[in-house]
Amino acid sequence: MKKNLGIFRIVPSEADMFYKHIQKGLDFWSASFFCGSAAILRRKYLQEVGGIQGTTVTEDAETALELHSLGYDSAYYGRPMIYGLHPETFSAFVIQRTRWAQGMIQIFLLKNPLFKKGLKWYQKLGYLNANIFWFFGFARFIFLIAPILYPMFGAQIYNANIQEAISYAMPHFIMTIVLSYYLYAKVRWNFFSEIYEAIQSIFILPAIISVILNPRKPTFKVTPKGENLEEEFLSPFYKPIYILFNIIAISFFFSFYRWVNYPDERGTVLIVLFWQIFDLFILGIGISVLRERPQRRRAFRIPAKDDAIVYTKYQVFSGKVRDISLTGIWVETDQDITDYLSEVRDHLIKFVIMDIRGLPFVLKGRVVNANSKNIRAQFEANTLEDYRKLTEVVYADSSRWEIFREEREMNPIQTTIFLIKVFIENFTKAYKMATVEFINEIKGLAQKFMLKLNKKLLRRELNETV
Repeated sequence: MKKNLGIFRIVPSEADMFYKHIQKGLDFWSASFFCGSAAILRRKYLQEVGGIQGTTVTEDAETALELHSLGYDSAYYGRPMIYGLHPETFSAFVIQRTRWAQGMIQIFLLKNPLFKKGLKWYQKLGYLNANIFWFFGFARFIFLIAPILYPMFGAQIYNANIQEAISYAMPHFIMTIVLSYYLYAKVRWNFFSEIYEAIQSIFILPAIISVILNPRKPTFKVTPKGENLEEEFLSPFYKPIYILFNIIAISFFFSFYRWVNYPDERGTVLIVLFWQIFDLFILGIGISVLRERPQRRRAFRIPAKDDAIVYTKYQVFSGKVRDISLTGIWVETDQDITDYLSEVRDHLIKFVIMDIRGLPFVLKGRVVNANSKNIRAQFEANTLEDYRKLTEVVYADSSRWEIFREEREMNPIQTTIFLIKVFIENFTKAYKMATVEFINEIKGLAQKFMLKLNKKLLRRELNETV
């Protein structure tokens, strides 16, 4: 999502709130659970529960639940130790979150922590909270469609006048923002939870309902990872968000109609109008997320701060590694190399950096871009040993991940301004793409319908002729 909005490494990661705060809180109550990677489980204990569990599609949390129920403890180490890929496309993101939602609700229905023998009461509450959270799809979806129901159908969704809203609803809204900022300012900026959950709710709600109707139905779906996106395109999941956005936009006219024709309801109309604007803003960002931006690199570049020595044919330069991956490196030199660019560009040169043991490691790379202070090169690894060593240098040092943990904080006003800018920069192009795609689909359906209709008429004429 952040890639498509162009805000990667600006906004805290969506996972930060869970791994930096929630898991630490669960760990205090011996209820932090296994999340699929970067975990060590003692084999003899795992064998006691029959190995990794498979009753639900969230086998990791389910396995942790079984181990905790036997009285075994867990310890959460709050430092990133491995490199993992987020979903690169919105469709992959939806597949992943749908599986998480289905699995946690399966646990709630099939192995309800509240009635699980062996768990301490605080562990039960910890797991129960993790399960119930995923029912947010109902609340978020209702929040999106509610302001449509009053202006278009007259449903009394908000039985309050403007004075009551200012006296009761507004203080609640403001204090929610202030409390969220106080607790999570460094890991989740204000309104981002609303964006994440509202967009997800449209897709995971049907999955939640299907699990409730048949808890054993879901099957495990692997999240697509490492996708190579050559061109910009619109996510195939665009229609629900696009259609809902336009329905809310149309409902504005009904709100204005009620404002003119029902003067005694203007307080309620005003409240609903603000509600509609907020929902349009959230869904507008959702539409912006649907524009998949190109991602041509074969391997993700990891920010780095390693010291490096660069050897060309005739010169040696010192510098700092700015990013590195399995395919290439960017080094910022300590000195101006303008006079030596002819020795650098398009040539095979050597980079020496230290591995995790503090030993020098030589990397060979062909320079693809260079200027007065920067050298970017593509590695030339020819043997399995080269790849093994390169993998160790790139991924083994967990201190690299600390760069991603640099905390950035914005107050609610700054966050609001930031999101408005993101909306302005991304919405128009994404909406145009969605509109063109939607019109083309309607045309395609109309053509198919006319083709079927013509075939039926032709058959009828042939039958009458015979």
